[in-house]
Amino acid sequence: MKFELNPDSKLLSQLESTDWFQNVGTPIDNAHFHVVKTWDEGFKLIEHEVRRWCSIEARNALYNQLSANHHNRFSVWNDIAGALTRPVSEIVIRATAVPGIPEFPKSAREWFHGMLIGAFMEEEYADCIQVNLFR
Repeated sequence: MKFELNPDSKLLSQLESTDWFQNVGTPIDNAHFHVVKTWDEGFKLIEHEVRRWCSIEARNALYNQLSANHHNRFSVWNDIAGALTRPVSEIVIRATAVPGIPEFPKSAREWFHGMLIGAFMEEEYADCIQVNLFR
């Protein structure tokens, strides 16, 4: 079975219509946000141990429910994830190539890519599992 990204994907539509990072450098006065001055500073915040643990738990929740309860669908996990790699890479490239802002660090692009793969996998399997941690 060959898998391709669904062109009618709600997530894809949302990602393609997003004006990525258009407010970079805009002053913000809101106690709910932590203002950072560089990509490296921002990425250090998301590389916190608690964030890593939460990301692993999110993946495990998706993976475990699927493998335990939907073996046939689970058996094509790698095919689906592999098919998502190129289109998600293209989204990351477009989203992070914003004129006038510094280039993303490689580790930040990789993190962004992983989060989007997780979100697309949730969308793909939404008919058989109830996990909504990436989207």
